[in-house]
Order: sequence, then C-alpha cells, then structure tokens
Amino acid sequence: MSSIVLDPTQKVVTGNDYPGALASIQDNAPGYQLDFYPIDTVDDPYMTLDDCQLYGVDFLAVQVCLKEAPGGSMLAGTSLSKII
Repeated sequence: MSSIVLDPTQKVVTGNDYPGALASIQDNAPGYQLDFYPIDTVDDPYMTLDDCQLYGVDFLAVQVCLKEAPGGSMLAGTSLSKII
C-alpha cells in the first residue's frame, strides 16, 4: 500500500460521494469479486505440496496453496502433508 501513487488529476472520493457504500469505490476501473466458501472435502480435489509455494526467509515464511477446481473455482488452503 505504501507504494501506491495517487493520480493528482482525479477527484478525491469522500464519504459524502457514496454515503451508502460499505467498501471503497473506484469508478471506471477493473475489479474482482471474491466469494469465500468452505472446501468440499468429498468432491473438491485434495491439496498437495505441488499446489503450494513457500515465500519468505529462514526465520519467517508463509506457505500459500492454490488449486483450480472444476467449474473454474480456485481453492486455497493447506496440504495434507506436513513440512518439517
């Protein structure tokens, strides 16, 4: 967030512009909607270590696991294997 540069030619959006908004609104810009649901452990494919990527350094890291499911959905979670 600290690297975002605001366009000084654009109007600053305030709470008065969209008083009913529950989120930030950016006009004329592409966007994405994310919906979160529990993974179906019966029908959805299992996560494996091949679906995971480890980011970080030796004293601080995070593992992110992503897999495409049938129907174009994206699964996120942890693998069944343990990393020691």
